[in-house]
Amino acid sequence: MIRAVTIKDLVGVDIRGYHLNRLIGTGSYGAVYESSAGSERIAVKASIRASDVLNEAAALQRMYYYEFTPKYFFHD
Repeated sequence: MIRAVTIKDLVGVDIRGYHLNRLIGTGSYGAVYESSAGSERIAVKASIRASDVLNEAAALQRMYYYEFTPKYFFHD
């Protein structure tokens, strides 16, 4: 069960096997957390609206990533 009050209060929460360790930053599309699963460390973007994250990810993929496919997970 998620005990957060806002999107900026997710430190310590586990989402899809990733533990949110610390808040890196916030912006108009949500919050970014340093996260880990075992020895893997990644950045997880949390947002209230899935469309915000999908639009941002699509723009970043066009600009930077030609051989990388981002993972998208949405909490119901």
